[in-house]
Amino acid sequence: MDRVGDDDGARPFCCGACQHVEEVAQGKVSYPPSPPLILGAAGIALVIRRGSGQHRILLVARDVRLTIGRASTNDIQLDDKFVDRRACQLEITSSGEVFISDLNSACGTIVNGRKVDRAGLHERDAIQLGHTVLTFDQG
Repeated sequence: MDRVGDDDGARPFCCGACQHVEEVAQGKVSYPPSPPLILGAAGIALVIRRGSGQHRILLVARDVRLTIGRASTNDIQLDDKFVDRRACQLEITSSGEVFISDLNSACGTIVNGRKVDRAGLHERDAIQLGHTVLTFDQG
């Protein structure tokens, strides 16, 4: 687990998403359902946005598993100090279904404001990792 320094140097790291997850759990924030995300022939676009307004777009194909995190060993590396070195895994099946799985990250993988261990993704679902938000758009 990542740590930030304080007097004893052992306080667990937190990205701040916990407050938002609690608000969703209490019903203070809600998200409308979206259609299931099924990979079309052209693939899907993964849009990666940082809080500063920076973004990049990756085209993702079928039948692949990609790790996402801060470390350079991930398939998708995020330049965000609030993201675990190895945060989650994106899986796109041969039939085109898309899933995200948390890899025991400190703050968890947040999909539409809810912390998930594993979830099927839908178009325009927002995946929050630290201060970075990933969304999908049908290709």
